[in-house]
Amino acid sequence: GFSPRSQLRVTPLVSQHRLDAAAARPSSDEQDKSTPFMESVRSIQDVFYSSDRDCEDTPLLNRTTGMMHNLPILISPSTELPGRQTVRFIDNPLDINMLESSLRGFAEKSVTDNNSYCFVGQIYRDPNETGDDPLNRPMMKSWKDFPPDDDNGTCVGTLLRIMDFRRVNDGRMVLLVQGIERFAISKVYQELPYIIVDAQILPDEEELADNTSIPSAVAASFGAWHSFEYEDNVKLTEDGTSGEEVCIGAIVGERLAQLIPFISFNSDSTNSLLQESIAHTSSEVPVAIDDLSIQHLTSRNVLSNVPTFSNLAVQGDVLTAGDIEYDLWICIDEYVRLRGLYALISPDLMTLLPQGKDWPNDFCLEDIAANLEAKNAKGGDIDLSRPFVRVGSAPHYPNERRLRRLSYSASALLGGSTPTDLLNKGVRQTLLEVPNTRGRLWAVL
Repeated sequence: GFSPRSQLRVTPLVSQHRLDAAAARPSSDEQDKSTPFMESVRSIQDVFYSSDRDCEDTPLLNRTTGMMHNLPILISPSTELPGRQTVRFIDNPLDINMLESSLRGFAEKSVTDNNSYCFVGQIYRDPNETGDDPLNRPMMKSWKDFPPDDDNGTCVGTLLRIMDFRRVNDGRMVLLVQGIERFAISKVYQELPYIIVDAQILPDEEELADNTSIPSAVAASFGAWHSFEYEDNVKLTEDGTSGEEVCIGAIVGERLAQLIPFISFNSDSTNSLLQESIAHTSSEVPVAIDDLSIQHLTSRNVLSNVPTFSNLAVQGDVLTAGDIEYDLWICIDEYVRLRGLYALISPDLMTLLPQGKDWPNDFCLEDIAANLEAKNAKGGDIDLSRPFVRVGSAPHYPNERRLRRLSYSASALLGGSTPTDLLNKGVRQTLLEVPNTRGRLWAVL
């Protein structure tokens, strides 16, 4: 009889005393006593999650529809965004059951299907509204059943891919996850012991230009762009393998700072591979999705722009995504100068800075980016774990994708809580539900 406990999560804004608490190790005597017990627990788990289970229900992307089938869901009081990487500590027994089942099933199925990643979905729920007990949470709804006047719940979540996981000798799990896409729940298959859904991947409106369908945009994301946008050679620790037991102290601290909050672009993805992926993806034939469009989801309040952006349309003001981006970089530049963050601004954010712009004379970000490029070329005196490359200069990489990534990543500079409409639901969840890149850039600005 386990009773769920509140989950412990580590983010860049978590206070140091919480990190210290997470890193605290039991004494050697306590470790000696717990080892036989955990060995017994692991042996029972190996039997319970044995290989004779049905693995047909592991998550699977249908590229002709853009639908992720059989996606297990993590309920969370926070939202990750595409382009963000985080470490999650899982101590809820129901979530551990789901992850053990999903990860072991993925390991078995990937041997024959050559799947590269195990996926889970994340859905935001305000803990003040639902409490900690998963048995008392509201029923999950699909976008078709989502009430247009429901300002508290959501059916829009983030698709996470699990890059690495470790087990802790007290029964917890530690995950390294990357947010790669957003989705809307299309069908709920199961509520207990954990939630399983079909999830429709949702691109931004800008990706649907020139009559591009949602399935075509999703196929391009998974078939071509992800290999360049998301580094795939990243682990929780520099040694060891997935599934092994680990001490929390090996992950928090300096190692944690190296892992969060951004996903690095994949410097190993060459132009030839990118061109080949684009050509292969364009040859795929998607199918139509009945009754689903970004406009339809917006009309049902599943997706929505922030009020100030909607007011611009009413007033007839026309601002391009490039206009908003320029003003956003000016604000980021001022933020860096006022806070004295010249040496602390993340290279993973600076890689998104556009080139060839007419910046003000006191604009410091261009100098920071140029300095990173120079030191990278010379092998310089800074610790760059990967080459620094301005992605705007990468051939065959659309500017719209760079802007989309910036619209999510720039939110890392927003912190604290205010009573504004933007932050009522949680700033990241609000941004996730904005239907287009332009509106999201405006919301961050």
